[in-house]
Amino acid sequence: MIFTECTNCNEPIICGYEAGDKGAGGFSRIECEKCGKNNFVELVSFDGETLSEEEFWKRHPDAIESN
Repeated sequence: MIFTECTNCNEPIICGYEAGDKGAGGFSRIECEKCGKNNFVELVSFDGETLSEEEFWKRHPDAIESN
């Protein structure tokens, strides 16, 4: 599990990811239950980062969304 917080309102966010799971090194989009903002949680075991939607697309303009 990755424990982080919303980049907009600091509401706690839990991302269901464990080391070795599919998607390692990528990001998971999680909508905040409190304010509705999208957050992008880096899927790594240590030193990950949670980005706002605006910051994510600024840093990764060529990223491809998959559903």
